[in-house]
Amino acid sequence: ETGFTERDLRENYFYLTMLDEAFRRSDAALPAEVTVADIGPSSWFYVQALFFAFTYFGTTRARAVNLTGFEVDAYRLYADFHTRRDHALANMRGLAGVEYVDHGFEPDPSAYDVITSFFPFVFEKDHLEWGLPRSLFNPRSLLNATLASLKPGGLLVIVNQGLKEHEEELRFLQEAGVSPKAAYKMESLLFSYPLDRYIITVKK
Repeated sequence: ETGFTERDLRENYFYLTMLDEAFRRSDAALPAEVTVADIGPSSWFYVQALFFAFTYFGTTRARAVNLTGFEVDAYRLYADFHTRRDHALANMRGLAGVEYVDHGFEPDPSAYDVITSFFPFVFEKDHLEWGLPRSLFNPRSLLNATLASLKPGGLLVIVNQGLKEHEEELRFLQEAGVSPKAAYKMESLLFSYPLDRYIITVKK
C-alpha cells in the first residue's frame, strides 16, 4: 500500500514528464552522483517523480542522488492536523539521500548540479494571499541566490503557472543579465490544470 491516490500518481507522472522534457531541451548531462536543491516543495507530493527523474535520466544504471527540499513554511497545519513537513516525510519514505529542511533556500556557492523551483511566487499579491510575510517576498534575490548556487555547467529549472507569471520570470532573468536555455509551455495529456504550466531552464 503506497498511500498514493490515482490523482497523486497521475500528477507525479506529469512532473516526471516535465523534468524529462526540461532536461532534453537543455541538453542536460547529469553526473554519476547528482546534487539537487528543490525550492519550496510544500508537502513534496511530487518527490518520487523528482527522485526518479534524477536517478534514471539518460542512463539505465541508477545514479546516486543527493536531494534537499527547502521549505520556508514547513509547519503549516493541514485539515488532518498534520503539517506540511509531516506529509513530506511520509512522501519521502524509501528514498535514500533525500532531506527536507524547514527553512528557506540560502545561497551556497557552486553547491548544486541542478536546482528546481516549482511555482515560485513572482507577484507579491499571491505571496501574501498564501499567508507568507511581506518580508520574505524577494523573487529577484532568490533568483540570484539560485544562480550563484549552481556549479559551472549546472541547470536551473523553473516552472510557472500561467503566461503572466512566465513572462514576469523571464523579465527577472533579463534584469539579471541571464538568457534562458529553454522557455516554453508544457503540453501534456497526463494532467490538466486551470492554468498552463510554463518551463524555463538556465544553464550556468
